[in-house]
Amino acid sequence: MKGTNKVVYFHINPLTNKVFYVGIGRPKRAYHKHGRSQFWENEVNKYGYIVDIIHEGLTIEEARNLEIFYIKRFGRRDLGEGTLVNHTNGGEGVNGLLLTEETRQKMSEAGK
Repeated sequence: MKGTNKVVYFHINPLTNKVFYVGIGRPKRAYHKHGRSQFWENEVNKYGYIVDIIHEGLTIEEARNLEIFYIKRFGRRDLGEGTLVNHTNGGEGVNGLLLTEETRQKMSEAGK
């Protein structure tokens, strides 16, 4: 079926066996290290990671909905809600992204 090539995956800390990242994309994305946040890189550099693809053959909408569900279920570490290093609530790019005051200032200056 066309358009059903997305997956939902977990990155798991091999020492604690806890999920620290929830992602979506094509199957290969689950194994890529590029394009990750510094928060993710710090976690991986310290502990390594295990990839667990938990859903396959999804449409982008199905994958987005599941990503939102799992991020809410596990909770974001930056919000003090759980174990995840995700910086958004999932589903659509930067939904729920928290910016530091310094980042906001830089963005403001860049836009002038």
